[in-house]
Amino acid sequence: MGTLLGYALYRKKSLNLSKSSLTIVWIAILSAYCIPLWDKVYWNYGQSYTPVVSALFYNFCQIVWSVCTSLMIWLCISGKGGLINTFLSHRTFVPMARLTYSVYLCHAWLIWYFMGSRRHVMDTHMYNCAIHTWFIALDFQYHIMTAALILVFLYNIKFGVILNIATIVMFAIISTILWYIYELPPALINTGRTEYFEKYFSFTIHKIPVSYGAVYFMGTLLGYALYRKKSLNLSKSSLTIVWIAILSAYCIPLWDKVYWNYGQSYTPVISALFYNFCQIVWSVCTSLMIWLCISGKGGLINTFLSHRAFVPMARLTYSVYLCHAWLIWYFMGSRRHVMDTHMYNVLINFIHITVMSYIMGF
Repeated sequence: MGTLLGYALYRKKSLNLSKSSLTIVWIAILSAYCIPLWDKVYWNYGQSYTPVVSALFYNFCQIVWSVCTSLMIWLCISGKGGLINTFLSHRTFVPMARLTYSVYLCHAWLIWYFMGSRRHVMDTHMYNCAIHTWFIALDFQYHIMTAALILVFLYNIKFGVILNIATIVMFAIISTILWYIYELPPALINTGRTEYFEKYFSFTIHKIPVSYGAVYFMGTLLGYALYRKKSLNLSKSSLTIVWIAILSAYCIPLWDKVYWNYGQSYTPVISALFYNFCQIVWSVCTSLMIWLCISGKGGLINTFLSHRAFVPMARLTYSVYLCHAWLIWYFMGSRRHVMDTHMYNVLINFIHITVMSYIMGF
């Protein structure tokens, strides 16, 4: 169909259609796209089918898709693309367009890995089709929310601060409620691909952008604080107290979960409150540490973190973030026994995943 389109463009590059005919053609194209995209849902949900219908429908969808895509390309080249051509020709898509063939070569490996590492039949509900891309999907949702929040800041700074704080509180409350409803533990360490693993990761972490919402929007609040007052003027004694408070508070989310990781019981109320409290504590401590380092009050910590040896690692952090989830899924999905949550084993796994993530990120 692609070679036929090439011949058609060679013979007649432009399509001369009246406005009404053009509208009808675009409606037909967009409507026809729905056939291969949506009509399979009927069978994905377990409904029966006959071999004849299946064979005809599969190939019919292929033809429909290729005809629609060919017509859309032809119309866009002819200058009859309208808003669709304007959208698809936006410069934002240029880097993505240059990567399409390499993405095409890579995506099959990811699908094979994803399907091969599973220990049960995949749920074909439409919402589950993109859960393994959560780290990109959730980030994008946060970016959209941030853009709306920044617009409010530009319109009215005071109202923007109030809305930012309210957003943090809202995410913390929703996350606390979900933790209580699903009776999840305060610890983030999982021991295998169990029903708990699927429910916990698939819903509370992968599908809905609430678990990290409070932490994420603490960053926008820090950005506003740095804009208003870049330097913190503190006496030497006050600065010492603040640093001791930060380093001591860091121990809460880092160490206090060990109690539950070793199998001790917990109540849903304490778990829900503690998990989200740790998120807030961590984000506040990190924000204060960044603020102090930028203010020139970082001391030895700022000197250590600003060492040039960390520069290459810092440049790779986002790509490492995008890679680490694959390694965790592979590690958990390929296990044949429950993971020992002793601190030493957790530390070894952490080092292994971190090193491999940096290699993949590079």
